[in-house]
Amino acid sequence: MSAIETISLPGGHAACEIDRPEADKPSESFMAVESRCISICKFDEKTGFCIGCLRTKDECKQWKKMKDKHRTRIIDERGKRKHKLKKHKQ
Repeated sequence: MSAIETISLPGGHAACEIDRPEADKPSESFMAVESRCISICKFDEKTGFCIGCLRTKDECKQWKKMKDKHRTRIIDERGKRKHKLKKHKQ
């Protein structure tokens, strides 16, 4: 199995696609903390982080249901997660 895996949600959507900012999704505009999804949606097998937005699969799936405090914490951890991802790729 490769170190990077793509997951799908019901309806054939990629995991991060559900929280990608789009004009036709009115609920997205009400979120104070928006997703950092960049439409890559592939997960590193060792760290569990998306190589695009640095969230876990569960974080991607639950993003819209999370409180802004939790979303902010995930975004604040991006630097640490990026370092961990680079470390495991070596």
